[in-house]
Amino acid sequence: MISQSKETTKRPTYLANCAFVSYMILYNTTYSVANEVASDWLRWMKLFFLPAAMATHLPISHRFYDY
Repeated sequence: MISQSKETTKRPTYLANCAFVSYMILYNTTYSVANEVASDWLRWMKLFFLPAAMATHLPISHRFYDY
């Protein structure tokens, strides 16, 4: 009988009993937009850029923060 060895990956101790490990990449982009064009830029982001980015299925969500 030929024994088959399973390829194992060294896991940290706290993951030893986990059957599934998921990773998340947080991607933050900051823009500085002049007040004169802020409303046009926001409209462009919402109507064109974000739909195109979300259509790739790479990002799963997006958020806007106003400072």
